[in-house]
Amino acid sequence: MFVHMGGGMKNISVLLLIVFCVFSVGLFSQEKVIREDMVVINVEVPVRVMHKGKPVDNLKKSDFRLFENGKVIDINGFNIVRKKISSQSIELDSEREQFYKPRLFVLAFSVTNFNRFYEKGVRYFFDNVLRESDKLLVFVNNLTLTYNDLKDKRKTLEDIILALNKEGKIARKNIRLALMRTDSGVRNLVAKLKSPSKRGARAVAESEVLSFFMQYHASWKMYKRSYLTMDIYTLYNFAAFLKRITLEKWVISFYQYERFPVINFDSSGGALIASYMGRESRRIAGDVSREFTAGRTFPYEEISKMYYNLGATFNLVVIPTRIETDSEATKTANLSTAAEITLREIAKRTGGSVSFSTDLTKSLEKIIEKEDITYLLTYAPEDSSRRGKLKIKLKGMSYKLLYDNNQRAGFIKRKMRKYTAKEKMVKIEDLQFLDKKLFFKMINFKQAKQKKIKSGKIQVNIIVKGDMGEILFDENKILSPGKKATEMSVSFDWLKQGKYDLIIDVRDMLTNYKAFEYLKIEVK
Repeated sequence: MFVHMGGGMKNISVLLLIVFCVFSVGLFSQEKVIREDMVVINVEVPVRVMHKGKPVDNLKKSDFRLFENGKVIDINGFNIVRKKISSQSIELDSEREQFYKPRLFVLAFSVTNFNRFYEKGVRYFFDNVLRESDKLLVFVNNLTLTYNDLKDKRKTLEDIILALNKEGKIARKNIRLALMRTDSGVRNLVAKLKSPSKRGARAVAESEVLSFFMQYHASWKMYKRSYLTMDIYTLYNFAAFLKRITLEKWVISFYQYERFPVINFDSSGGALIASYMGRESRRIAGDVSREFTAGRTFPYEEISKMYYNLGATFNLVVIPTRIETDSEATKTANLSTAAEITLREIAKRTGGSVSFSTDLTKSLEKIIEKEDITYLLTYAPEDSSRRGKLKIKLKGMSYKLLYDNNQRAGFIKRKMRKYTAKEKMVKIEDLQFLDKKLFFKMINFKQAKQKKIKSGKIQVNIIVKGDMGEILFDENKILSPGKKATEMSVSFDWLKQGKYDLIIDVRDMLTNYKAFEYLKIEVK
């Protein structure tokens, strides 16, 4: 088992659904790696056909028509892939013994309230779904856990229960503090506005209201950044990771978040605050209100298209939870987050299911029995070095077709390069391991003034794993470089003869962007 402690509370809502390519080299190194950029004669297009939210089965090759750049193209290959979590895929080994084919499960837990119903669902999944041969990648808020097999399934379960309980308590404490600050701020503001000293002094009252809204907006931005932010770069990396894995792949995201407190303008206290809101206060309040539904402007359609061709089925369980406010002048508001909308779309477009329930067991029962049916259509592009825009139709049928209409090689890589070019993202350069000494340089991190001195803040995590995957070295260090680039050198004189995996995980603590590097080293 490999456990990595992440920093901060960034992306609690997403699943910290994301691992990077280092895992595909280390944890799953025995699997065949698919090369992404190549010139091909035939192109395979996965297509899902849906009717009223359910997959359509038993279609034939003759039912489909394929167009490239508007021109009809022959479909020269056709196959149907059916998969269901509850199905038993059995193979024979070299000695003709039966064994279960391994699967990869990615469980992404966004937890703010780990209760007995939550725990019951997790235990149900371990007891009824997972097998010894399965591989498991788990995200629990700030923790990442990986398991190359589940031979000790009971210990693995207890590890995850412990992590869920711990992270849930931390998250709930932080959320409760944020809600209490808002409640307290509203109560104090109402008391000030009612005080005799403020009567007739409208300018002073409006200033008090503006000060509150500025603090409220800052609190909202921190809450949003910590719990609701969807990072596009992270999603690209996750897609790249899944593309490299040839196992049967299932992703289940358990998405739980709190509602955010807003002023209840229908209450007497809220009405009093509204009466003293000037132009700037109204602008800030409007900005926050619009950001509550800002998730609908997130490019979820483009993002979800990346996942059509990866062979992974996504499922989403949205778990409602709330903490009541203490003030009659506040209430909690529903949020339309980029994370939830994107995860819903990815689940729908990859043959998975979406459920909204506090009963995880019922949601999981639905997920494990849902069948994902994919039609694989193969065609030869007119120009073997390029792929044109596709359109697929069904003859005489009006079902919904889900597929990527632009099967471009290297699509994910190009999107990642385009995104990193726009953003200031930390990078690792000049990585080398010579004479048992690791050396690398870190650049492109953000710098900010702290006590009149401009510096960055970087967290560096270095891990060394042995030949059997055991952790031999796992240390974190915080750096505050005053220059635009900084170097790091670590001696590993204690390493004995053998082969090792060396992982460098760098996080820019001022932006929360990460850089990863992986080295396969041999000490002779």
